[in-house]
Amino acid sequence: VLTGPTGVIPSGAFTVESWVYLRSNSSQTIFSEGTGHPNSSVYLTTLADGNFYLRWGTQEANSTSVGLAPLNRWAHVALTRNASGLPSLYVDGALIWSSTNGDTSAPNNGGPFRIGIQIGNGALLNGQIDQVKVWNVALTPSELALSMHNYGATQSNGSAITSQLNATLRAHYDFNEFSVDRQELDRSGNGRNLTYGSALSSSSYTSNQILETGTAHSLQTYVKFNRTYLTAAGGWLPPSGVTNYKALVVAGGGGGAAWVGAGGGAGGMSES
Repeated sequence: VLTGPTGVIPSGAFTVESWVYLRSNSSQTIFSEGTGHPNSSVYLTTLADGNFYLRWGTQEANSTSVGLAPLNRWAHVALTRNASGLPSLYVDGALIWSSTNGDTSAPNNGGPFRIGIQIGNGALLNGQIDQVKVWNVALTPSELALSMHNYGATQSNGSAITSQLNATLRAHYDFNEFSVDRQELDRSGNGRNLTYGSALSSSSYTSNQILETGTAHSLQTYVKFNRTYLTAAGGWLPPSGVTNYKALVVAGGGGGAAWVGAGGGAGGMSES
């Protein structure tokens, strides 16, 4: 559980995105800000049946029409709201839900931005979360596809993730290192730091779900990536002294639906 300041999610347009690994169908929270009904708040949670449950301003959606949250794998989730107050929910870059009920309200300033806990101190996250970003614009699907695989507000080539007018990354929490002063720093530079709850410790910060390591044929050490490995340095770096490697890259071929894997794979092997 991490708690930050108020005013992280703005009025009008926004995007809140993160990588998340949910372990069970339960009543649990990815992020929240504001105070309880009937006040304005913004949150993304799941219900005990595994369906997403979300709120934007004074509007909410908690029916099966929103869709089931993926379990036991890394998934990228993003809640966006455009300037007219209309929300959309994306999973792995694919739109799974939207609404014509608009509300541009900012979260009530009586409740801070929080990760892993609902307004009212309930519905704790049962899983892991990583790379939380808050923007002041509704990212497009193509921009979300860039943001989920890049660190911060820029691509690896230095280009901006979004060219929308006055777009700003309001907050970025990378969860890449544990801090002894129990602060999760806002890497956007805007100072919207989070404070760790008492249950979090250095052991809570682990890359085990992101990458797997082992030995093949008693001679080679392998590293398997379960999703994009994001760091300020640009990604995963091999251990010092390693001069030879083989890399197997598998990519999706044909298109897939929102809840279906991509089609026939394209791939390649490189050796150095």
